[in-house]
Amino acid sequence: MMSSVRAGSSTMTTSFPSGNKRMMQSKQNVNTGPTWEELRKEARTLENEIDYKLITFSKVAASLKDNDGFSFSGDKEPLMSASSKSENFENMSADLDNLLRRLSDVNQQMAGCVNTSGGGFNHTLQRHREILQDYNADFNKTKNNIVSMRQRQELLGSVERDLQSYRNGGGSLNRRSEMLNKEQEHARNADRVTDEIINMASATRDTLFQQRGTFKKVQSQLNEMARKYPAINNLLIKINIRKRRDSIIIGAVISLCIIFLIWYAIR
Repeated sequence: MMSSVRAGSSTMTTSFPSGNKRMMQSKQNVNTGPTWEELRKEARTLENEIDYKLITFSKVAASLKDNDGFSFSGDKEPLMSASSKSENFENMSADLDNLLRRLSDVNQQMAGCVNTSGGGFNHTLQRHREILQDYNADFNKTKNNIVSMRQRQELLGSVERDLQSYRNGGGSLNRRSEMLNKEQEHARNADRVTDEIINMASATRDTLFQQRGTFKKVQSQLNEMARKYPAINNLLIKINIRKRRDSIIIGAVISLCIIFLIWYAIR
């Protein structure tokens, strides 16, 4: 989905009518704030930076998940590595949150410019807002997954500590410890299956988003062609009318055939 977002961002550099641009610049020169072009350039820079950091952020989250970064092990080295990864994750999370806030502020300033200019750049502003929405969704999804994993690991770590204390308590609790071990293994297997299902659902969602973007582009191109070439629009209308007429004729013929068969059977 991030690649589609970058593609969408690159297509936003379409040219606008010179009259709208001159009107935008002339009205913004009166104001003391930044111009539309400056805001759009800043928005693209922030989007590229957020896109790169989201990829790195996802890799860090995946390494924490794959390497069991929050596990409660007795080995000191993994714990130190887990602490370093966790600190890196928190720093990147705060950095991304700050960048998303900055991009939201830039979008608000762009909205003010659009309102001042009479709404000539609504399409570009809407595209920037969609990109910001996708970035927020990806960031929140990754962050929530890590928070859920931390909670699960804390729960499993508590069970593991209890099991260790039971083992140290004597042989009378071995059977109960074995049962708790089995329950812990079942819980881990359930977590793995749940993670696989979530990954499959995420992949399906990304594919659907890509298809939606493709369909939107095709629809916008068809609408643009219909506006530019009225003859094509009229041809499409005639084709639809002919399809409806053919459907009505076929339905009437089928109905007559059924009525004839019923009459013939009764006779």
